Amino acid sequence: RKRERERKRKREKEMADEPDVVVIDAGTRSIKAGKAGDDTPQIKFPSVLGKSPKVGIATHDPVLGWEAESKAGVLEISCPFEHGIVTDWDDFQRLLHSTYYEELRLDPAAHPLLISESPRNSKEDRQKLAEILFEDFNIPGLVVQNTSVLALYATGRTTGMMIDIGEGGADLVPIYEGFKINHLIQRTEVGGRVLTEYMKELMNKKGDYHFQHYSDNQLIREMKKKYCYVAYDFEQEEECFPQNDAGPKSYELPDGQVIDVLQERFRCAEALFNPENAGKSCLGIHTACENAIKKTDIEMRRYLYGNLVLSGGSSMFPGISDRFQKEIQRLAPSTTSCKVIAPPERYDSTWIGGSIYGSLSFFNENILTKEEYQERGSNVINIITL
Repeated sequence: RKRERERKRKREKEMADEPDVVVIDAGTRSIKAGKAGDDTPQIKFPSVLGKSPKVGIATHDPVLGWEAESKAGVLEISCPFEHGIVTDWDDFQRLLHSTYYEELRLDPAAHPLLISESPRNSKEDRQKLAEILFEDFNIPGLVVQNTSVLALYATGRTTGMMIDIGEGGADLVPIYEGFKINHLIQRTEVGGRVLTEYMKELMNKKGDYHFQHYSDNQLIREMKKKYCYVAYDFEQEEECFPQNDAGPKSYELPDGQVIDVLQERFRCAEALFNPENAGKSCLGIHTACENAIKKTDIEMRRYLYGNLVLSGGSSMFPGISDRFQKEIQRLAPSTTSCKVIAPPERYDSTWIGGSIYGSLSFFNENILTKEEYQERGSNVINIITL
């Protein structure tokens, strides 16, 4: 204990005069970055790269982010993440380099970093991340924190059940007093990417227009964002549409053609609760959530049922909170009261939680400094990160 106290004091002294902490939330759909203490991320851009499909000729460096998406018709688009896990470290480094030097316009060597990681990240990948950040980017200090824990911090809580629905799927993460319960984490395949493909399939069945290229995905995502919602009662919605208040919507394509968005408006997001609709064999988010909670200690369950927190870009559908409340209450014990929290800023919850975490005094207590990294090696990040 004495050694640990000395270590914390040494860290605090080393970091006391450092400039602002940089906070980066790097995910399958987007990268969000800014300075700790800010209310919102300074920059956001798609975590994709565009490369020439031609083989055997000299090619320029890949284009990144929004520029890559705008050239999706002529470039091959790739993402260095799969379900929130880095699968291409070279491309990941390119995105980090752009984040620091082109977007934030900051020297990474001058700022401690808090970076998020997926609940399923491995120790080996965390160690690799630390090596890149300290050796290639020369950062002075590092904290790696779980995306779901940070999203929970954004609500002012340290205990709760996170339902984090991102681009690569949904993570159902029980958290108690700031610590995730690793062996009880549940995962479903249905997230933003699956819903985009499913919406594309639904629209193509109509025959009005054939969405087939990557560049069409941006149109589908815009359609999802503007028009899709979660039905409180799916069967009733099927019967009542379009007589209900929701009704059909019209969407104008870039060529001026107008297409109607009808039952696709609620059929798309239904896959979150019934993944088989989109051809997936995983559990719905409500069932996966219940499976995680019922495996926790019985004393803990009421705190989790009472703090069911939605986060992530694919949790933004209107109606999702009420539907999730209905479904989880139906599965929970009859004497249990469930409460779903859906913060309006939940698209950025992980980054906001990181901004809060990075501005508090205990950030310096948990930081891995460059000096300590050099003394003890990259594996020390796995000792510090719980």
